[in-house]
Amino acid sequence: MASSCSIIRNDKLLDHQKEILKSCTLKLENLKRGNEDIQKSEINTTLDELNGLTYTIVFFSTEEAEKLLQMCFFHIPFTSEHLVSKLCHLLTNILTKQQVECRSEFLHACLGYFTRALQICGTWVTSDILDTLAVLVADNVGRIEQYWENLIGPQGSLLVFVSPTYPDPNICLSSLKCLQNFTLR
Repeated sequence: MASSCSIIRNDKLLDHQKEILKSCTLKLENLKRGNEDIQKSEINTTLDELNGLTYTIVFFSTEEAEKLLQMCFFHIPFTSEHLVSKLCHLLTNILTKQQVECRSEFLHACLGYFTRALQICGTWVTSDILDTLAVLVADNVGRIEQYWENLIGPQGSLLVFVSPTYPDPNICLSSLKCLQNFTLR
C-alpha cells in the first residue's frame, strides 16, 4: 500500500513540475522587450520558480531544456549578474540531474554564452560561471575544440584564474575543477 501511495505522490509531483516548466517557458516566450526593470523582475521570478523545482525526478526533455535555456540566453544580459548566476544554477541542475543530452549546437550556444559571461561579468559571479563551464566541459572535451584557446590556451581564462598571483581562492578552485574536466576524455 505504501508503494502505491508513493507512486501517486511522485506522479502528482511530476505533473506539478511539468506545469511549472510549461508556465515558465510561456512566460519567457511572451516576454516583450521594453521596460527593462519589469523584464528583469519577470526573469528573476521565473528563474526562482525554475530553480525551486525538485530535480530528483526527471521531467525535462532535451528539447524542452534547449528551448528554455536558449530563451534565457536571449533575455539575460551579462550586465544582470544576479540573473546570470541564477541561470548558471539552472543549467547545472538541468544538465546534471535531468539527464538532458547536450547536442552539439546547443553545447556551443551554452559555451558561447558562458565564455562571454566570464569575460564581462564581475568577479562575484565568476565561480558560478566556472562551475557551469565545468559541467559543460565534462564529457564534451572533444566536441569543444574551438573554445580551447580561450579557456586553456596560453592566455586562457582558466589559466589566469589559477595563477599564483590571482587573489580569490574560490575562483581558483572553481577554475581548477573546470581544468580537471579537460583531462577527462
